[in-house]
Amino acid sequence: MKKIALVAVLATSAAVAAPFNGFSVGGNLGASFGKFKESFGLVSTKKKTSFIGSLFAGYTKSFNCMFVGLDLGLGFEGKSQFKDKDDSSYSFNFKPGIAFQISPRIGYKFNDTTAGYFKLGMSAAKHKWTMKFDAPSAADRALGYTQGFELASGNKSVLSWTPALGLEKAFGNVSMRGELGYKMAGNKKVFTKANHKQAQANSEILATKIKANAVVLTVGVAYNF
Repeated sequence: MKKIALVAVLATSAAVAAPFNGFSVGGNLGASFGKFKESFGLVSTKKKTSFIGSLFAGYTKSFNCMFVGLDLGLGFEGKSQFKDKDDSSYSFNFKPGIAFQISPRIGYKFNDTTAGYFKLGMSAAKHKWTMKFDAPSAADRALGYTQGFELASGNKSVLSWTPALGLEKAFGNVSMRGELGYKMAGNKKVFTKANHKQAQANSEILATKIKANAVVLTVGVAYNF
């Protein structure tokens, strides 16, 4: 009887410890509170919120009250559109591609079911940018620019960094994760093709740089083996 009780205790302990020691798969959903800064014409900043999510697989190893882990994932993000605050005739349109994510993390276990951690998220994705006329002026229309005319476009690969603080709570082999982070995407030229008739305008458009940073908030669930 004592042996049976001991086996039950050990099995229960292993199930509880699983979130911080072993393999896991899961996903998360949340929001990206983005801030875009563009250099075309006058420098302008615009805030935009978009949906984000990811699927991941990871491995965690415990060392007493500490643990280290690594998550590999695929990230998804909704499209965004923003306008220059000084000129509403055109807009920038951002369509993110699927992001490949590598996220090492280190954490501290408050008890057998709760832990806090720091994660350094790294992701690479090819994003599509377009610049379109939304409300061309009379002078623009005289040059043949209609509503929806695409001034420029580009597909750019971007490396982003997302340091984040997280909290994980286990319920048996299933755990909940909540994270707050800050995404830094850098300041990069985004257009590779311009459809403007004036050569001078072409060079201005192709020299446009956009910096897209964001506060990121997500909630996720993981199954721990």
